[in-house]
Amino acid sequence: MDQPSGESTLQVTADGGLAGTGTYLVSVDECDVAWQGSSGLGGDLRCPIGSTPRIAPVTLAEHRQDVLVPLRDLRGGPSPYLRFILYRPAGSQDPPDTSLTLGIGVTAAGIDDAVTPPGQRPPAPLANTGTAVLQGLLAGCGLLLLGAAAVAAGRRTRARTGRTS
Repeated sequence: MDQPSGESTLQVTADGGLAGTGTYLVSVDECDVAWQGSSGLGGDLRCPIGSTPRIAPVTLAEHRQDVLVPLRDLRGGPSPYLRFILYRPAGSQDPPDTSLTLGIGVTAAGIDDAVTPPGQRPPAPLANTGTAVLQGLLAGCGLLLLGAAAVAAGRRTRARTGRTS
């Protein structure tokens, strides 16, 4: 049986006054192993086995924000690494009182062909991982309501006893 696989896509969006000025550029590269070097301002990240350009350097004003860029197919094992570069060409200036919001979205989808024998359940299927605490949460809420009812009943009993004596 083949390993489960899937497809993934990338979408980059930009909003704000700086997105439409044409001065900021963005590029995205993909590497099958971790990038080496330093990141941040003045950093130099390199892919030791060679990277794949996913979005060539383009100004944010010219970048098609509605396009989903395909990434490599996903397989079991290590995931690909992405490097995002946002830069302003030397000598360009930002207009005063402007902002930039950069959105990065990665979407992955696939089919898991794993077959589970009848009567056996996978240890923690992805769709059920969030519901594993549901029973404990419901039990806790029930106990909280019982405690609140006991306190209210105790107050009523004390109030009645206090009025008759």
